[in-house]
Amino acid sequence: MADLKIAEWKCSYYDSSRKKWLSGILQLTKSRIRVLTPPPKRKAPADSSQAVYMTVALDNVTDIKKATSGYVFKCVVVTSRDGQHWFSSLPVRDNVYNILNHFWRNRLMPTPEKRHSFPSNSKRGAELLRLAQDPEQSLVEAGEMLMKQGEEMEYLVFEEKPQGVLASWFSKWRVPKEYLTEGIAFVNSKGIPIVHEFPVLFCRGETTKIPEKVLQTPGVLRVSKDGISILTEGQVPCHYFKPREVTVVKILTPWRILIANYRSNEVDVSYIVTSSHMVKLIRVLEVQYKKRFDIEEVPENVEQTFRMSGGSHLSKSTSEKITFFSLVYFKVRTERAFMKN
Repeated sequence: MADLKIAEWKCSYYDSSRKKWLSGILQLTKSRIRVLTPPPKRKAPADSSQAVYMTVALDNVTDIKKATSGYVFKCVVVTSRDGQHWFSSLPVRDNVYNILNHFWRNRLMPTPEKRHSFPSNSKRGAELLRLAQDPEQSLVEAGEMLMKQGEEMEYLVFEEKPQGVLASWFSKWRVPKEYLTEGIAFVNSKGIPIVHEFPVLFCRGETTKIPEKVLQTPGVLRVSKDGISILTEGQVPCHYFKPREVTVVKILTPWRILIANYRSNEVDVSYIVTSSHMVKLIRVLEVQYKKRFDIEEVPENVEQTFRMSGGSHLSKSTSEKITFFSLVYFKVRTERAFMKN
């Protein structure tokens, strides 16, 4: 995914080289934290841009904490391999901390869901054990690998299908293909129900925009065939949506959705959920709530960001040919494998 802006706040940043506090905009993107100069008060020329005070890649961050000092009452301290970065004068310090901490910690985890892992002393040993335990799934994955080898492009191009509205939306956001290849199920091969859990930030909300001073609470979103549960980090239930109670799942961005239960003659219940693993969460919800999806249009500034970044594009006819021949090749190889067995 391109380096899109996830959130930003007005702040004061301590410039250690100049020994002074500077007013700026603290900005969180998919891959970094940075501080920009304040936007110009007057209308700026079309080619003007804000200067960058500092930038640190999330991969280089080693700690994020809340602190107070003799100079600043409340602040957030981001520690990286290059040193400490202090931010103060934030709208809601706890909110900024929760969001920064969530996207820093969870992006470092390869998978958000709790899954059984096979202990092994080597990557090769784990692969052999997995192949022995699930040959049918291995054939499917082998086919997916063949399709990947035939795709000489950075991002997944989707085939146009009746259910391809969501896929097309993901494509416009340039969602990397590795986020979209994993199968989703609510029952395993033995008929045992599967519960999917995702680390999230949540808050009550009736609109698609979260007010600046509304606190987003860290928690867990639990999805199963029996419904959707929102819990705190300590596993304390906050709300439970039965499947029939979910009126709409409004998909806002690849990291934010709104889940609502609109009631007649009663108070509506709706939650805004933010997660760095939202793409996989949406795919889980799609299994049961696809007909209740309401997908927001991709903002124009997002598409402009991709155009400016020089992202490559394939024509529709070319992408359809690649998808078609990949599927045919996968089918032939799978049939041959089953005939040999």
